Amino acid sequence: MELQNSQPEEAVVVAPEPSKLRIKTDKKGKHVAEITREEAIANLKKASEKKRRRKKIRGIIIGVYVGIILILLLVYLYKSITTGDWSHFNDKWFHFFNFFNVLSATGAMSFEQKQTAKALAELGDLDTVGVLIEAWNSDARKSEDVERNTLLEQALEKLLPQLNESNKNLLEPHQRESLFEILRHNPVRLTRLIIACLKEIGGEDAIKPLEKFANRDPDTRVDKAVCEIAKEALIVIKARVEKQREANTLLRPSSANDVAADRYLRPADFTETDSDNLLRPAGPE
Repeated sequence: MELQNSQPEEAVVVAPEPSKLRIKTDKKGKHVAEITREEAIANLKKASEKKRRRKKIRGIIIGVYVGIILILLLVYLYKSITTGDWSHFNDKWFHFFNFFNVLSATGAMSFEQKQTAKALAELGDLDTVGVLIEAWNSDARKSEDVERNTLLEQALEKLLPQLNESNKNLLEPHQRESLFEILRHNPVRLTRLIIACLKEIGGEDAIKPLEKFANRDPDTRVDKAVCEIAKEALIVIKARVEKQREANTLLRPSSANDVAADRYLRPADFTETDSDNLLRPAGPE
């Protein structure tokens, strides 16, 4: 008689295929790419990193240019004062300001990246909240950019209220800066939601942006009400920051230099003890 194995066979779990996002790669829609959500997030992160790098380089170039202009102005003033001739100024140097238009265009998203942002916005996954915040365009003027911003705002309306103390790490520091930038532009759909979000997860970095927002001159009753909400959020955030600061102070390790030598643990001095006082086994009476 054959013995049957009583242990059940292990079930083979087949991971489902990740859903694909269809992304238009050209404006005519002739070419479409299919990528996963993870690939889409990675692509937008890479685009945002490149944008931040170009912004930093643009800032350096502008700083160098302004420095050159100031030196030229000083030279012009020196020559004019010493010679009395104020007619030899050459304004061709100021034509370099035309480069600012070129520099400002270097951070623009490509058509494919814009379509990727729209696809992720339609997906509405909380893991995408950081890249969607970065994809919001504060300088949207073209109709397609305004349309994308509207779609992003609709997605963020659902995602921002889901952020709390347990998942606040979904926003990286530079994505928090992008969130502050959105608040500064005061979009109607997102202002209250951003303030409520910062009230839940905001730290010390959120204090200055909220103070600037709360202390601005409101135009309408609605703006005044939102400013009051911002002031209430500031009270909560400052209390949380102070509480965290006190906790860090209490947990701070003491320095060895702050402790006197006679406070350290040390072995007890040896002393002789009378043998009659030592513990010994009891004997029969």
